[in-house]
Amino acid sequence: MLLIDTSTSMSALDFQPENRLFAAKDTAVRFIRGRAQDRVGLVIFGGAAMLSCPLTLDYDALAGRVGELEPGMTHADGTAIGDGIVTGVNHIRNSDGKSKVLIL
Repeated sequence: MLLIDTSTSMSALDFQPENRLFAAKDTAVRFIRGRAQDRVGLVIFGGAAMLSCPLTLDYDALAGRVGELEPGMTHADGTAIGDGIVTGVNHIRNSDGKSKVLIL
């Protein structure tokens, strides 16, 4: 399960010429494209956490969803990283995969 911070701080231009979220999205899409038989999902968090894509083998749909991410899209101030982790764990807890991994 990928966990991506979409708080407004992700619009900082630390990765010139792009922002933090652009760098995270680029890395996430490259990771997704490298999967073959792994179900991968997406949790986003800012001031709140939410499932953005359930575990799937549809890598094109997941990559498309990652591409749509924007800073501040949870419409809640803050960075609820703990809530993001809990949300991710809750969505992979009962999956039948041999391994269950969160990538923050």
